[in-house]
Amino acid sequence: MKPNSQLASALQAAGFVVTAEILPPPAAEGTAIQAVADVIGNSLAAVSVADNHRGVGMSSLAASAVLLGLGREPIYQVVTRDRNRIAIQSDLLGAAALGIRNVVCTSGHHQTLTGCSDSANVYDLDAIQVVWALRQMRDQGVLLDGTAIAGTFSMLIGTVVNPCLRPLELTGRVWRTRPRFWPGSCL
Repeated sequence: MKPNSQLASALQAAGFVVTAEILPPPAAEGTAIQAVADVIGNSLAAVSVADNHRGVGMSSLAASAVLLGLGREPIYQVVTRDRNRIAIQSDLLGAAALGIRNVVCTSGHHQTLTGCSDSANVYDLDAIQVVWALRQMRDQGVLLDGTAIAGTFSMLIGTVVNPCLRPLELTGRVWRTRPRFWPGSCL
């Protein structure tokens, strides 16, 4: 299934594409998301919606739905830190049902680097495994266990990479970068 989003069309046109990212606050209403949408207007190809970036905030799925309702093209972010494969696939099906057509998979910051440092991480799947699962859902119309998906599942799939990231040494609530350099690492 070929992705059918405005962002996919913009990327295929091989022009310059501008997106932005928003960090949803811990809010139970969409007014903060609407305020951001009002500020950015219609000048962006899409708006990426962070998923619990600093700790608990409005879910990326809900904030993406708010943006979609405001006529903006969302990029729904899925963080593997917080969900197992059942929840990830369920959320992705929900996103498709809501009309969300762009997804970015990330591992997310370790929970000790967020406002919820005592939370347990999940990491049932890593970001690359979620990309593989998404391709299976989109291209073959099946979930990871082979269950057929009813309806159309069409997503533009992405992930992020930070080649300059240096490994962190996590010790309780304190973190610091390791004092060594890795071959080919950025400084």
